[in-house]
Amino acid sequence: MILKKVINNALMITIFLSIGLIGFQILYSFNFSSDYTDLKENRLSNCQNNSNESYCWIFYNRIKAFEGYTFIGGTLYNMDGKDIHNTLGATLFDPINKMFLDRTNDENNYLIKYDWDENIIWEKNIPTYREMAMGQNNTYYVISREPKQYMNRSVVFNVFYQLDENGNTLYNWSTFLYLDKIQKFHDTLLLDDPNREIVVLNRTFWIGSKKRQMGFHEYYDANSIQEIPSNKWSNTDRKFQKGNLLVSLNAVNLIVIIDKNSSQIVWYYGPGNIINPGSPKMLKNGNIILFDNGNDELRPYSRIIELNPTNKQIVWEYVGNPKESFYSNIRGTVQRLPNNNTLITSSAQGYVFEVTSLKEIVWEFRKPIIEDDHRTYISRAIRYPVNQIDE
Repeated sequence: MILKKVINNALMITIFLSIGLIGFQILYSFNFSSDYTDLKENRLSNCQNNSNESYCWIFYNRIKAFEGYTFIGGTLYNMDGKDIHNTLGATLFDPINKMFLDRTNDENNYLIKYDWDENIIWEKNIPTYREMAMGQNNTYYVISREPKQYMNRSVVFNVFYQLDENGNTLYNWSTFLYLDKIQKFHDTLLLDDPNREIVVLNRTFWIGSKKRQMGFHEYYDANSIQEIPSNKWSNTDRKFQKGNLLVSLNAVNLIVIIDKNSSQIVWYYGPGNIINPGSPKMLKNGNIILFDNGNDELRPYSRIIELNPTNKQIVWEYVGNPKESFYSNIRGTVQRLPNNNTLITSSAQGYVFEVTSLKEIVWEFRKPIIEDDHRTYISRAIRYPVNQIDE
């Protein structure tokens, strides 16, 4: 009898606790949604009206977002958008050694390394371009340009360099030297016809505080490199083994894997499936995630896709709602976070945001509007765990 009463009491307590918990969750969800709307509108209004604010943090879901420090435009920010360390605009941050890699502030764009206090460690006369990346054993990867004579015209090709911590070259791979190998995976370009009249590509670059016009033909416009980490396929498929290189050739809608031992292309994906890709990354689960920009003519919105490289099937995709609300026709980066959230940089929109696997936005960060309703550009954002910075 006593035992039955105890069981009944315990059951009643469990029921009341469950009801209370459900009620709390409903109430919290309602308040949270209301707070989110108010906060987002207030912060967005502040972004639009206060041009003195360098960046505008809009929203942070403290329960679902991955806590860390976000490196944007040479500055480390905490989750509340507070500037905790500012550099001259470094491109790459080495959190283990608290070092930065950047380009010199002149037309050469030479590579420079400096410490936390901006003391120069070394400079190398390697003209760098686009993304830089950390490799294994305190090494760095950078993308360079080299002009070559091709089909009776001067054409710029890309070289990928691996450097040691002192800036010495350990490995390099030239798209010009392997041109015939790469061309097997994409359509013929106008630049392949020596008799074709082609307008020289003119681009405007900001170098320091000066605007410069540069005219040239560019073949591949490589924009990303990753040294493949240990992953699901590392020990069973040599194409995806640790240490191979995953690179993006934006101009031909192509990403490839280079076997670092043989320097041969062992895997490819792209033409017909993606438009102006960038930031491909091999994940620990063996999948590849990438930023698929789109363009104004064929698909005027961007998307993030995660694909299984063994069968090239898309297993996860993120698009805006509506689709056109997320669109960067240039640059753009993506990072899979340790809690399986995804950090996305929509460069042309000056917008960084974090989404869950269920595509819920849980963190947002924008640059302020400066003129003509256009936000200033963000090249990329990288989130680092708190313990990497606070140690």
